[in-house]
Amino acid sequence: MYDRPRVEVQHDDGQWYPGLLHAWVPGEAPGTWYAVVDYYTAPHLHYYRAEPVEKIRRVPTEGDPAP
Repeated sequence: MYDRPRVEVQHDDGQWYPGLLHAWVPGEAPGTWYAVVDYYTAPHLHYYRAEPVEKIRRVPTEGDPAP
């Protein structure tokens, strides 16, 4: 079974929320990318959207090399 990478997503309110990465998709401008993610900002308030790279942070997982 595949576990989707965990990320943090900066929502419209400026806060960072935990989420899951589904895909990377190219933007219209050359060299731009968007992350397709899903996350919750509150119970039952679910978002599934494409966000620019600047609004995504990777969450380290077990087994990652130390920085």
